[in-house]
Amino acid sequence: MTAGRARMVGTRITAFLWLAVLSGCQSQVPVGPVVRVESGALQGESLDGVRVFRGIPYVAPPVGERRWRAPAPVEPWRGVRAARGNPPACPQPARRDRASRIERMAEDCLYLNVWTPPAAQGAPAAQGAPAAQGAPAAQSAPVMVWIHGGAHRIGAGSLPYYDGASFAANGVVLVTFNYRLGRLGFFAHPALEESGNFGLMDQAAALRWVKENIAAFGGDPNNVTVFGESAGGSSVLYLLTSPRTRGLFERAIVQSGGGLQLTRHLDRRRGLRPSLMAEGLAWQGRDTTAATLRALPVEAVLGDEPLRGIGAVAPVIDGEWILDDPAARLARGEFQRVPVLVGSNSYEASVLAAFGTDAASAVAASGVDVDALRALYPGEDWASRAWGDAVFVAGARYIARAVAEAGEDAYLYHFDYVLERRRDKVPGAGHGSEIPFVFNTLHALPFARAVVGDADRAMARRLHSHWLSFARGGDPAGRAEGYWPPYSADNDTLLYLGERVEPRAGYRRRQLDFHENRWHSQQGEP
Repeated sequence: MTAGRARMVGTRITAFLWLAVLSGCQSQVPVGPVVRVESGALQGESLDGVRVFRGIPYVAPPVGERRWRAPAPVEPWRGVRAARGNPPACPQPARRDRASRIERMAEDCLYLNVWTPPAAQGAPAAQGAPAAQGAPAAQSAPVMVWIHGGAHRIGAGSLPYYDGASFAANGVVLVTFNYRLGRLGFFAHPALEESGNFGLMDQAAALRWVKENIAAFGGDPNNVTVFGESAGGSSVLYLLTSPRTRGLFERAIVQSGGGLQLTRHLDRRRGLRPSLMAEGLAWQGRDTTAATLRALPVEAVLGDEPLRGIGAVAPVIDGEWILDDPAARLARGEFQRVPVLVGSNSYEASVLAAFGTDAASAVAASGVDVDALRALYPGEDWASRAWGDAVFVAGARYIARAVAEAGEDAYLYHFDYVLERRRDKVPGAGHGSEIPFVFNTLHALPFARAVVGDADRAMARRLHSHWLSFARGGDPAGRAEGYWPPYSADNDTLLYLGERVEPRAGYRRRQLDFHENRWHSQQGEP
């Protein structure tokens, strides 16, 4: 073989080897749907026909100089960003009552997740950007944005109960997200340039991101339903009554979000409750600086204090985002004029275990007339029922009535369904127990195969369908006229969801009137 012939063969062999290497590399590149949002391209994954994008940044990381500042826009990225893994949860303490399902935490935590229907066709989010790839043309889908609960101190948008696959499989784009919690989310100090409701600002920023980008996922930015449970439901109330959130959503769902809460102030005492600013000063003193505060390790910011009572960490009246108690704003018609679905559960007092207390202790600490309560609630479990009504059930009715009196559709429910195999073990539907029914994720419950039966799955399909129907057209009962009528003061009718599902009028009217009247008497407190 001549030297030239040998060089030619060697070149061909080298080229062949490079092709083989390149082919091998290409086989390792993940394949999945790609969309382009305003900040750049994202690659998700397809799971059982549903497209899922996880860990999408919706604002800049709130770290370093951005700690305790309002959310800032995301820095655009080049290339295609992987959106296939759950983001870290925001920093939070451990739970007292059960093991957490939080896998990892980081201060850089402001990310969201999107589940889209298999047929959803995206529109470009930025001028000249390509549309979502690999999906046939279809009508824009309704959008639902979930705000997780957890006393504004714990939780994450990526917990398994909040999996949006069933919503997406039924034609809805589902979004979940994280927001700053605890002292990182709700804090004030004179040394800071900005103070107050950082967690609430994050929530509004997530909704604004949805408005600006969800069309890329096939969602309809003009048909957005915000919904949440517990602290998430309370957040929906604050967003509903905030002057800073107009146009961010078209419907709202409040699950066990209270309604008659007394909101404390940013910079002045309310009754026995110190201001958020006074709390910040008690923690760090007046002589510290913003740089010193922002340099504190996350562990020092969290501290070792366990969860305190409900409302200990929450949005505050700051004169900008929040002007008054949600119920007071609703009564004056000062809220976003959208349809509202609202309700509560039958054993809300179950949440007290997370705070290391019980209903009898909570009632005693409230200063209420115990003899009057016991007359209204006969039986051994009087304290649990009274506390649940005072904190959640009465507020849900109040919200429904205020929304209806302002001329918007309101739908009220009471959830009393307990898993078949748990009915001899718990006195009612615990706080948050409706969530896996709403999301149709009963399979995510611990020991699901042992505790979930056919009747439970049927109830999950029913509740899930009500939430879907509300997101699609504002009526949770679809076209079943009379099955779940809109609430009014005249009919005072809710949908009771227990072993029987039926409309009920005047549900616990005497008891709820008592709590509502007591709230009115407390409104005079400065």
